[in-house]
Amino acid sequence: MREVGDPSGEADALLGLGEALLDADQPEQARTQHTAALALAVEIEDRYEQARSHAGLAAIHHAVDEYDLAECHWNQALALYASLDVPEADDVRTILIGRMR
Repeated sequence: MREVGDPSGEADALLGLGEALLDADQPEQARTQHTAALALAVEIEDRYEQARSHAGLAAIHHAVDEYDLAECHWNQALALYASLDVPEADDVRTILIGRMR
């Protein structure tokens, strides 16, 4: 994606790699990919990919027992998803409600 000049596609690819790394129990490598995706999404002002990046970072922080950081990223993801009026906002709300119980 980088070679063909598609930064949104590049952010999507980085997030996919990060998700695979988290699934493979490699949270630090996953964090690197999600952080890079977030920086790129901010640079190109792609709020959907920013939200996905925050949600991914939340999952990573949660996986390594950094619950306060996870909640912070979930809240950022929720704000972005809600502003875009996409269904992913409901998924994040469910996660956050579950954390308050």
